[in-house]
Amino acid sequence: MSSKPGLAITAALTAAFAAYTIYVICAGLGFDPLGMSWDFAVSAQLGDSFGPLNSLLALAAAISATAAFLDQKSALNEARTNAKVDAELSYKRDVERTFFNLLQLFKETLGDISTVDANDWRKSLNGRPAVRAILDTDIRKSTGDADADASRFRAAAFKHRDSLSHYFRLFYHILRFINVRDLKIDDKLLYTRLLRAALSDAEITIIALNCIHGSGKPKLKRLLEEYGILHNISERSGIDFNIFDNFDKGAFGDRTAHSKSGKVN
Repeated sequence: MSSKPGLAITAALTAAFAAYTIYVICAGLGFDPLGMSWDFAVSAQLGDSFGPLNSLLALAAAISATAAFLDQKSALNEARTNAKVDAELSYKRDVERTFFNLLQLFKETLGDISTVDANDWRKSLNGRPAVRAILDTDIRKSTGDADADASRFRAAAFKHRDSLSHYFRLFYHILRFINVRDLKIDDKLLYTRLLRAALSDAEITIIALNCIHGSGKPKLKRLLEEYGILHNISERSGIDFNIFDNFDKGAFGDRTAHSKSGKVN
């Protein structure tokens, strides 16, 4: 509601009151603008005629004050709404900036992973090729013996602990950062998809193995299942390293994951 109608009414009544007052004064001084005679014998009765006008002015003033109050209240509510929207946008921008900084740091951490090429010990492998070599050479395919699989993974994790431990911890904290932020679920899914898209098949596999045999169980494993982080794992890796049988189907998103035993999860 706007205060303009109330102000207009007040102004109109004030003008009428002023004109009426001027007319009375002029008539009392002997100058009658309308050419009418003035009899002060009835002045008391004439004064009574101001009563209704005063009441109307008081009503107009009340309407104007109420309109002004409602106008101020509306403006205050609008300001609060705008402030809330601005705060939400600022928070979202901060989250986005932090996420992409963490993602950049994660890529740099991946580059720090290194190993020796199994076919040429003089050649060093870094980043994704190193992760693939660690999987194929140190960890190797699942034998179906859970204890033996766990033993090989832990030996490889210890051998490359200076790089893999940092890599696993940072990945967990990026995923946890997304999970605990005060964001809409669509925004959280967007960030987790971007994180998932940055992973190679070898990375997805070694992260999954860390959840099965290493330090990623149960905290990281739960987040992988909640956000479908293993969605892009290849069928070959899922079977060779016995990934499909060790996670709830939520870890694979909306894909159908076939286990080594032939079951559909």
